[in-house]
Amino acid sequence: MPGCRDQPVPEVREPDVVPVPIELAPMDSSVPLTPSSYDADLGPLLLLPQLGDGTGTSVSVLSPLLPLEAPIDDTAGIGRRIGDGVVTLYGREGVRGERVLAQIQLTSGSACPSWPTGRLSPRIQDSAASTPRPWLVALRSGRADAVPLDSIERMPARDSALLAATLARLASGLAEDSTSPFRGLPFRVTRAFRTSGVVEPFVLGEMVRRVPQEDRPLEERLFVVVSASSADATGWRIAWHERVSGREEEVIATEPLAVVQVGAPRHVVVFLGRDDGTGTALALLERLNGRWRVRWESPVSGC
Repeated sequence: MPGCRDQPVPEVREPDVVPVPIELAPMDSSVPLTPSSYDADLGPLLLLPQLGDGTGTSVSVLSPLLPLEAPIDDTAGIGRRIGDGVVTLYGREGVRGERVLAQIQLTSGSACPSWPTGRLSPRIQDSAASTPRPWLVALRSGRADAVPLDSIERMPARDSALLAATLARLASGLAEDSTSPFRGLPFRVTRAFRTSGVVEPFVLGEMVRRVPQEDRPLEERLFVVVSASSADATGWRIAWHERVSGREEEVIATEPLAVVQVGAPRHVVVFLGRDDGTGTALALLERLNGRWRVRWESPVSGC
């Protein structure tokens, strides 16, 4: 993701962030509602940039703390969740700036489920900066600390080759179905990122292998979290993984959007984007007490 040229930054006072009570959507049901498993420490709002908007100002607005039965486009009580509207923008590189959620509206004219939309505006003191740096996730400001990721593509050639070889070696050691059509095929690393400036560093990687059948090409995608606390890569191990396979054009692609630390004591949360070509969704991958788990998954937007 392109960075920003070094420019003088005006000295500004950071806005005060006052916690806002969460107002759950009133729902007409006599059945007990299923509480969300989303991490409340991240705040009551989650924003994603809308696809196709190169300015980064059009957003999808998620209220992930609502009960699971709430419609995907539910905006009941959204004003209280927005609060002062100041949000921090995150990308794989870390913090990408701050903006204000100034507008919000329901999506209309679509037969597919979709999140409400909104628009970001610069803060008053930042009004000269009309376009935010590229970002992938936004949260209420003051909630989380960014964990920057180093991409394999930006590493020196020797380091990137070693990382790719290590990931492929670790992936080949995972147990797999003896009847799998992919068994024995080599993995190719498509994405890999290493953390910096975090206790107990780790690597995120996505690998793929294919069976190039002419009539029905198959693809397997493997997403891994590798514990990389040791400087010696031979001591690394896979701490968590997710494997999906199917027809090449239908396999879900998973990519890390941002990594943050949140809560007291601090713990790591990885925002994962998921796309199967027809719809998009989000998942929270959390490391707590040394163990990784998918804590929460969003509804799918699109069809």
